[in-house]
Amino acid sequence: MYTQKKRNAKSSKIFGVHQGCILSPFLFCFFINELAAQIKEYCTDGIQLHPDIVKIFLLLFADDVVLFFSTIKGLQNLIDQLELYCSNCKLQVNTEKTKVLVFKKGNKLSSREKWFFNSQPLKIVTSYKYLGVTFTGRLTWNYHTSNAAMQAKKILMGILHSLKIFTDLPYKTFFKIFDTKITPILLYGAEVWGHTEYSIELVHLYACKRFLGVKNSTSSVMVYGECGRVPLYIFQHIGILKYWFKILKMPIDRLPRKCYNMMLLYEKHGSRNWVYDVKSLLNDCGYGYVWRNQCVPNNPDSFLISLRQRLKDIYLQKWASHVLSSEKSNYNKLFKTTISPEYYLFDINFKRFRISLAQFRCSSHRLRIEVGRHRNIDRELRICEQCDLNVIEDEFHFLLVCPKYDHLRRKYIDLPGYVHPTIQRFTTIMSTTDKDTLKNLSMFIYHAMLIRI
Repeated sequence: MYTQKKRNAKSSKIFGVHQGCILSPFLFCFFINELAAQIKEYCTDGIQLHPDIVKIFLLLFADDVVLFFSTIKGLQNLIDQLELYCSNCKLQVNTEKTKVLVFKKGNKLSSREKWFFNSQPLKIVTSYKYLGVTFTGRLTWNYHTSNAAMQAKKILMGILHSLKIFTDLPYKTFFKIFDTKITPILLYGAEVWGHTEYSIELVHLYACKRFLGVKNSTSSVMVYGECGRVPLYIFQHIGILKYWFKILKMPIDRLPRKCYNMMLLYEKHGSRNWVYDVKSLLNDCGYGYVWRNQCVPNNPDSFLISLRQRLKDIYLQKWASHVLSSEKSNYNKLFKTTISPEYYLFDINFKRFRISLAQFRCSSHRLRIEVGRHRNIDRELRICEQCDLNVIEDEFHFLLVCPKYDHLRRKYIDLPGYVHPTIQRFTTIMSTTDKDTLKNLSMFIYHAMLIRI
C-alpha cells in the first residue's frame, strides 16, 4: 500500500523564514529527519527487502513523503504517526493532495480498506504520478506510457504548428528538435519499464510520417528505411543497461542495490521481473557472459556502443526480412536495401517535390496498384485508366511506360530511361544519388500526379 503526503508552503514560515530563503531547505531537512526517526521508533514492521533484514516504511524526496505498508492497520499507524508529528511541530498536511494507492491483483477494494488523517477520509485512487512516473494498482506500465505518448504528441503538435512559419525544415533540424524535445518525454523512466515496446513508438512514427508527408497508413518499415531511423526500444534497452551498471556500482547498503538483490533472488526462483529482463536482453544480444560475471565491463562506454550496434543489426535483419516478404514492397525492395536517410531528404529544397518523391517511394500514392489494395481489388484488375495499354498501374508503369506522361519524361528523364523501359533502368533511376537527377525525378512525379485524372 502506498500513500503520499505533501506539505504546504506555510511550514517554511514557522521560524519566520519565507519560501525561497536559503534557510528553507535546511529547516525542512530537520523536520524530515525527525519524522523519519519517529516512524522508525514507533513502527515495528514494514516492507522487507529480502534476503536482507532491512525494512522500509517511507520514501522522502524534496517535500514529498511516501508511506507504505503491507497491511491496512499498519498503514493507518504510519498515517497516525505523521499526524502526531505534524501536530507537535505545528505543520499542516494538504489532504487534498494526499492520496492512497493500493497495490493488488484485483480492482475492487474491501469495505475495511479506508484510511483517515485527522479524522478526514483520504481519497483512494487507482493511479498516481510520483516523480514523473505514473503507478497503477496493478503495477503495469501501460497507463504511464500512454500518458507519456499523449503528452509528447501534444508537445509535438505544438512544435509542428509553430514551425508552419517556415516554408520547410531541413532533415537534421527536424529530427534534432524531435530527439531533444520529444524523445526525453517518451523515454522518461524507461530504465525501469523499457523492456517492452509500448505506444510511445506511435509518436515517433507519426513524426517521421509528418516529415515525409506520407499517409498514416504507410508501412512503418518503409518509413524507418527512408528516414534512416530505428525504433525507440533500442534506446530503451541501452537505458536499462546503463541503469544496471549504475546499480552494480552502488554500495551494498543503498536501497536500489538491496531491491536489486531481492529481485535477483526472486529471479533465481523463477520470477519474471526487471532482473529477468536484463538477463534476457544480454543473452539475446550474445553478451550472456556479462550477466554471469555480475560486474561492470572494464570499458562500459565501449560496451554500450557495441551493444547499440548489435541491437541495430538485429533490427536491420528483421527490417530486411519484412521488406523482402511484403507484397507492398515489390518495387521498394529493389532500390531500398538498408536503413539510412535518403539523399533526396537533404538535396531537394522544395517541400512539395520532396514529399511527392517520398510518397512515390513509400507506396503512399493514388496509383491503382495501391488504391486497389485498399479496396480489395484483385491485383490483375488494377488496370491503368490513363492509357489503353491494359496493364497494371504500378510504380514502374507510371514512371517509365504510361504514354500520358511522355512529354514530362522528355523534359525531366534521360531519353534511354523511358525509350527502353526495363526493371533495371527503373532501379537505377530510383537508386540514384545524383542531386540533379533526384530533383528532376521529384518534379516529374509531382507534375505527373497533377495531370493524372
